[in-house]
Order: sequence, then C-alpha cells, then structure tokens
Amino acid sequence: MGAAVALSLGSAGVAGAKIQPVDISCTNPSAAEPGGQQPSCKGQAHTQETENRNPAGQAPPGQNKEGQRGGTKVRDTPDGTHQPPPAENRGPGASSCRAPDRGHKVVQKRHPPRTGSVTYRPVTSYERWSLVASFGSLLISVVAFGALAWQLLMLARGTAQDHDRRRKQATMEYLTAIMDRRKTLYDEGIPDERDHPAVSALISRALAGDPTAVRLITSYLTAFNYLGVGTRSDAFDREIVDQAWGGLIIAVRDNYAPWIEAQRESRGEPRLYEDLRWLAAEMTPRRTADVPPQGDPVR
Repeated sequence: MGAAVALSLGSAGVAGAKIQPVDISCTNPSAAEPGGQQPSCKGQAHTQETENRNPAGQAPPGQNKEGQRGGTKVRDTPDGTHQPPPAENRGPGASSCRAPDRGHKVVQKRHPPRTGSVTYRPVTSYERWSLVASFGSLLISVVAFGALAWQLLMLARGTAQDHDRRRKQATMEYLTAIMDRRKTLYDEGIPDERDHPAVSALISRALAGDPTAVRLITSYLTAFNYLGVGTRSDAFDREIVDQAWGGLIIAVRDNYAPWIEAQRESRGEPRLYEDLRWLAAEMTPRRTADVPPQGDPVR
C-alpha cells in the first residue's frame, strides 16, 4: 500500500510539472485586441494574458483563478522579473506574484512610460532676446499711437481756431459793409435809429404810401435782418456783433417795431424780420435810463 501511495505522489508531481502558462490573448490600453499580435504580444504597450494548461491543452480545475479573466495580473520590470500589483489592487491574502508552475494564470502587463510629468528647462538667449524685441515693438506701437492721437488733437484745435478766426473776420467785413450802406441811406433820408420822433415820422409816411419811405425802411431793416441770420447760423461772431453794435441793434428793433408789426399783419407773414428780433434779444442793453437821442444836446 505504501508503494501505491508513493507512486501516486510521483505521478501527481510529474503531472503538475507539465502544466505550463500558455498565451491566450494580447490587449492594448483600450482593452482591444490588436491585429497581428495574437495571441502573443509584440509591442511594449500591450498586456499579455496567459492561462495555465496541461499537455492536453485543457485548463485543469484549481490551476487557474476563477472569476478573473487572465488570472493574476502582474507588471513587467526592465530586468524581466514580475512586480506584484499595489496592495490596494490585491485581494485579501495576496502578497506577491505566483510562479506559472504553481498553477495560476499570469498576465504580463507592459505599461508605457509616463508622459504627464513636467520638466523645466532654462530660457535660451534667443528666446530671451525675442521676448525683449516683442516688448520693444509693443512699446513703439504705443508711442506711435500716442503721437498720432496728439497730432489729431492739435489738428482739431487748429481747425477750430481757424474757423473762429474766419468767422470773426467775416463778421468784421459785414459790419463794415453795413456801415457803408447806412451812410448811403443816411444821405437818402433815413434818420438816426435812436431818434425816435424822426423814425416815427418816417414810419408814418411809409404807412401812408410814400414809396421813398417804404424803400428806405425796407433796405435798412433788411441789412440788420441779414446780420441776424448770419449770427444765428454761427457764420458771424455774436460777441463781436454785441460789442460793436449791441445797443444800436436794440434801438432798431424798438423804434421800428410799429412798422414790423404792420408789415407782418398786412402780408400775413408772422416771421417777418424774425432774425432781427432774435439778434436784438441776444444783445446786451447799453442804456438803463432815458437819454436824449444821438445828436441832441444834453440839458
């Protein structure tokens, strides 16, 4: 009987020694089986899965760990040895890789090198000078933009000053022309605008139908109305008009008001001589008390 037991143990040892790991599949990091690498892996970034089989090509019971395809997964090391998985990935009681001849399925997992690590290198002289050149170009652009903005501002100021100078010049030229026109009308019989009795007498003649009186009054008021149009449209300078003839314009509006109202009513034009009235309203009164008309002696 002892001989039979010894024979049985010897046979079991021989049978156990003939069980070897066999490559069954090769998978990539995406768990897919690449073509041309089945069942044995040829790349470094693939996982080789093996299974313990007997000489008959069968996987005998108890020789492979059930419930996990490919058996125990291990990682290859550069020297060809197996490195056990981390403790958090190992099951209870597992401590290291089991040799293929112990009856466990071994998965040789080859991991690609890590690429997520950050490395720093010093800045080269070329990169440093390129950065300096970029900042220099930016600074030049800012300075050029500032110079352009300054030139535009100076141009705007120069344009405004030129417009103001031309407006004042045109105002003085028109006032000179009115002075010449007033002299001509004075010679023809128009009274002084501040001589209220003489102006009233002229208006009475015009309202009675005297064509000469009508022509004199119309020519005189039209010249001042045009002055109001130019000043209201900013073609003439209001300050110069006020400084030169402010009181005279107010006197013209006040003394010729009866004629203006009569013409508006007879012609049906409520806006007749409107710019003359606007100009007189913009002028500064020069006299605050009754004074004798111009040319009369003071008593």
